[in-house]
Amino acid sequence: MFYRKKENSAPARPYFVACDTPNRPLCIEKMSEAIQTSSKAKGAFVKMYIENFKTFNNAFGYEYGGMLLNEVAHYLSEELCADVYRYGGVEFIAVMEGASFVQATEGVEKVLDRFERAWRINDLDCMCSVDVGIVFYPDHAPDAETAASHLEQAVSESAERGQNQYTVYNQELIQKLQRRQTIANDLKDALKSGKGIEFRYRPTYCVAKKIFTRAEGYLCLISPTLGRISAQEFLPIAEQLGLVCAVNQLELRHTCGLIRELLDEKKDFESIAVCISPILFLQECFPEDVRALLAEYGIPAEKLAFELSESILIDSFSQVNIVMQELSELGVEFILNEFGTGYSGITNILDLPVDVLKLERLFVWQLEDNERSGILIEGLISIAGKLGLKIIAEGVETENQLQKLAAYGCPYEQGFYYSPTVEAEGLKELLQSL
Repeated sequence: MFYRKKENSAPARPYFVACDTPNRPLCIEKMSEAIQTSSKAKGAFVKMYIENFKTFNNAFGYEYGGMLLNEVAHYLSEELCADVYRYGGVEFIAVMEGASFVQATEGVEKVLDRFERAWRINDLDCMCSVDVGIVFYPDHAPDAETAASHLEQAVSESAERGQNQYTVYNQELIQKLQRRQTIANDLKDALKSGKGIEFRYRPTYCVAKKIFTRAEGYLCLISPTLGRISAQEFLPIAEQLGLVCAVNQLELRHTCGLIRELLDEKKDFESIAVCISPILFLQECFPEDVRALLAEYGIPAEKLAFELSESILIDSFSQVNIVMQELSELGVEFILNEFGTGYSGITNILDLPVDVLKLERLFVWQLEDNERSGILIEGLISIAGKLGLKIIAEGVETENQLQKLAAYGCPYEQGFYYSPTVEAEGLKELLQSL
C-alpha cells in the first residue's frame, strides 16, 4: 500500500496497492531517496505497528481487515502529510520529508490520540493500539537499511512501555540499547562460566516469634563494566534471550544447596523461596525436575517455597493450577506475589493450593500518607487469616509502617527496616539455631 502525501495546491487523492501486497522495496527506495536529498531538507521516518489487528481479522474476515488497513493508511497520510507505505504485515512507514522534530512528534501525538477511539469499518467498531518509532534523518539514518533497523528498535521500545506510545531514536535510546546489549553479553558469559551471578536473600521477620524464620532469593548480575545489575533489570533481558530458565534453574539448585546447609547446621527456619518464571514453571518436566532436586540434596519439600506472580493467573490459570496441585502434594510451599493488585480475583485463591500471600509493597508505602490504604491492608490481612493463609507485608521501611501493621495483626514482615538483602552466610547468622 502506498499513499501519496497531499500537495498544498489541491486535496490529496490517495493511491494504493492492494492491502495484501506490502511495498517494502518501494518504501526502502523512497527512504534512500529522502536521505540522499537530506542536504536540502532533513526529515523523519515514522514506523507504526498496529496491535490487536489479528483478533479483528480472525473475527470478521480479511475483507474487513483490508478495509481497516486502508482506513488507517489513508488517515496517516492525511494527518502526517507524508508518503505512507505498508512495510509489511501490520506495519506502516511514513516518510515525512522536511519535517522538524516538533512537526513529527506533534503529528505522532495526534495519531496516538486517534487510536484511543474506535475505527468505524462499515457497521463495526474496531479498537486498535499502535506502537510508534521515529527516526530523524540524516542524523540517525545514514542509509535506508540502518534507518529501518533503528525504527524497529524504537518500535520495540514503545511496545515495552505500553499501549499507544512512541519512542524517538536518539542518544538516550542508543545508550539504553548499548547497556541492554552489555547486560545480555555479560549474562551469557556468567551462565557459561558459572561466575557473575550473585545469590542474595531477603529475610522475613516473624512478628509472633520475634525472629527471622523465612527468606526469599534475590539475584544480582555482576557486570565487569556496569557493576551490580538488579534482577528487575536483567531478568527481562534473560527472557528475551531465552535464558531465563537457565537462570532460574541455577538459582533453584543454589537454594536447594543452601537449604541442605541450613539443615546440617540445625538452623530454625520455615522455608526458603525462589521466584519462579512462568516460562520454567509451565514446562512439562518441571515437577519431575523438582522431585529430582529434592532427592539429590535430601531436603524436605516443605522447606522449599516457590513464589509466583499473581499476574501469571490471567493467561495460564488452568495450567498453573495443575502444576501447583502436583507440587503441593509433594509438600512444596507456594507464595502468591502481588496480592491485592487485582490481577486475579479472590475466588482464584480459593481454587489454588496457596500457602502464603505477599502483600504488595505499594500498599505498605502508602501507609505513610493514605489512611484508606490502612483500611485495605487490614481487610486483606483479615481475609488471609480467615482463609488459614500466611501473609507477608513487603517493603517495611519505617517505624510508622511497623506500628500500623502490628495494629492490623500482620504476622510476617519484610523490608529494610529489618534487614537489607544478605548473602547466604549473612542469612545463616540471622537465623537462630534449634
